[in-house]
Amino acid sequence: MVGYSGEMRRLWATLVAIGLVTIIGLRALSIGERAVSLEHTDYGEGPLAALVARWIDQPPGRTWLQVPVTVTAYGPLMLAVWRTAAAVFPDSNLLLVGRSVAVGAAAILVFTVAAVVFRGQRSTLSSAAAVALLLGSPVALDWFPYARVDTIAAALTCLAYVAFDTRRHRLILSAALLVLASLAKQTAAIHVVPLAWIAFALEGSRGPIRWLAAAFGTAAIGWGITFASYERYFLDASIVANLNRFSAWQHIDVAYAWITAASSVLMLCAAWTALTIEPRRAIVDRWWVGFTYTVIAASILSLKEGSWLNYYMDATWLGAIVVGSVAGEALRLRPAQTMGGLAVAVALTVPALILPRYFNG
Repeated sequence: MVGYSGEMRRLWATLVAIGLVTIIGLRALSIGERAVSLEHTDYGEGPLAALVARWIDQPPGRTWLQVPVTVTAYGPLMLAVWRTAAAVFPDSNLLLVGRSVAVGAAAILVFTVAAVVFRGQRSTLSSAAAVALLLGSPVALDWFPYARVDTIAAALTCLAYVAFDTRRHRLILSAALLVLASLAKQTAAIHVVPLAWIAFALEGSRGPIRWLAAAFGTAAIGWGITFASYERYFLDASIVANLNRFSAWQHIDVAYAWITAASSVLMLCAAWTALTIEPRRAIVDRWWVGFTYTVIAASILSLKEGSWLNYYMDATWLGAIVVGSVAGEALRLRPAQTMGGLAVAVALTVPALILPRYFNG
């Protein structure tokens, strides 16, 4: 760009930063408004709130599978945190307490994504772009505000990726975080596979063996304590609650809703760009590998009836990190063109977020 001086660069960077902060603020406001409004509810909140309400009076056990039946499709972690928070705030609305827990976990997830991108790129703009993309996704608006288990599982899984290293204490920490994530939502366990591949890339054949030993060892401890404490209730209940049929039409609905979202298109384009420019680097990058794997895994898991965009939550935060990393590289190599692209994206996005708030017809 002719005449793209230092002052002009700083001006455009400031304008783009203001736009990204505006997007982040507007989406955070929308999520917050949904979280505090009982007019907006999710179909899965009621059964979870009923389980927590019963847990306040008595601990879960095998008798819960008898009449009156109380089942859950998930592990105990999020429900236990929700119950503890409800005990601390006994006069608060139980559903709003659960939403506070879920939104708090979502905030940890967003902060971790921002920190990962900033640490890797040393670019505030790249970090803000990743957060704006994450919050701008339909997954964030449809799932972050509600009392569901997904945000806690996603936050713990993200921290497991951050902690992952070949050093023994980091390996055990990463495995423990992933096991905790599986105690919130069992599907978090699928991340054992991409992290095993990264362990292989870092340490050869010895890496996956050490990682799998740490993962299965901590899983045996974590789930073993759960089985002993609650008479295998969470295992048996989750099996009963997850006997949904498989449906190709359900998969098409879910996959179409995620893939056609603007944020998802950008994530997929960024992943493709990273692969074509530096394929050897991409296939050993934990974020790129995790994103590619979870998109495929989510497409398979969403074949189950009752599935929805939450199955793509991990793909979404991993994709946001991939986009932030690609944006950081592009800002160094082609600052003018990249800044111009960010400016166009911000200019198109901000009105689309503002106008519906004040012109609802």
